[in-house]
Amino acid sequence: MAYQNITGSLTPADIQEIKAAFATIQAKMPFLVTLSVEERRKLFKMGDKSLAFVNTSLTAAQSNRDILPASFDVDEFVRDYQLAATLTELLIKLQQLTEQLDDTLMAVGSEAMGSSLTVYDYVMTEFVADDSL
Repeated sequence: MAYQNITGSLTPADIQEIKAAFATIQAKMPFLVTLSVEERRKLFKMGDKSLAFVNTSLTAAQSNRDILPASFDVDEFVRDYQLAATLTELLIKLQQLTEQLDDTLMAVGSEAMGSSLTVYDYVMTEFVADDSL
């Protein structure tokens, strides 16, 4: 393993500040939605390659407004693209943090389980020794 024994702690004040930071993030993005499984299934999916396609389409839309239907809102398209690009960047940062949090939880949980097994072994040895008297 690439890590040493993890020694860390969070004070109640630290925990409150972290939770407040999460609340701030949510407050800054009041447009966030929760989709059902069915809604997710029906939507177009935009990945890295799709982002380039959308960017190219946006450039074409901005350069050729006159061939698009009057009901097509190019400015809304721009806003959607910009928000998608920004959310993609933020999601990558959040995924990196989530992976670190998950890995640290796994490592420190393993340490706690190892310590628990050591205690269990000593307690069981003590009880077995007492029973044999």
